[in-house]
Amino acid sequence: MGTETLRNRMRRSVSNVSAGGVSLKRHPADEDARPVRRRPGLRFKRDPSEVRAVEVSCTTCSIDGCGKAPYARGMCCAHYKKFLKARSPGTARPRPAATEAEPALTARVSLPEFLAGLAAACPPLPGARCRDQVDLFDRTAAKDQAASTAALALCRACPAREACRAWFDNLPPDQRPIGVVAGQIVAEDKTTSGFQREKAERDKRIAELHAAGLTNSEIAAVTGCSKTTVLRALTGHR
Repeated sequence: MGTETLRNRMRRSVSNVSAGGVSLKRHPADEDARPVRRRPGLRFKRDPSEVRAVEVSCTTCSIDGCGKAPYARGMCCAHYKKFLKARSPGTARPRPAATEAEPALTARVSLPEFLAGLAAACPPLPGARCRDQVDLFDRTAAKDQAASTAALALCRACPAREACRAWFDNLPPDQRPIGVVAGQIVAEDKTTSGFQREKAERDKRIAELHAAGLTNSEIAAVTGCSKTTVLRALTGHR
């Protein structure tokens, strides 16, 4: 390769030399040799009118003279609304019939279970002095000093005190009432939070329903919990 040929090639490739560096420009022959970038999705050369027809049918409204993007049924939003208003009644597409799901019961306990629990919470105590004194004993739970004094006086002279105390001692700690009960003042247990107590009661009830033969879906419907919550309670996952 001669010196003149090498010099001419360098002149064609080098456009400017400055103090900051050298900037190069492409040779015209390189520009012609660059691959032509086709539009995405076009693998072969086609007639421009054919390409335009395909693009219009896919990306624009099907109404003549409208170039907006399609919204539904190949029409833009405005033309689709006009189509809905102009169509004759009874031509709408029927909606697919939704599968009827089992109604979810949001109540935590059913009425028979609630009544059974209420009857168990009030044991038969013949001659109990606390009967017909609901308001008085309810005020003891609110730490009413006068009500607590009056309720303690009734309990100490009550003939069913021993039976009431035995019933109270057999109750689980999370189910014991507060206030004046069986001649003593029972305070609220604050060693655990209310959320933890409710969670323990919920898990216990889920375990009882599972032992009774109910499925996870049935337990979720009865307790108002999700299936995930039921599964976590049964597997002991915390």
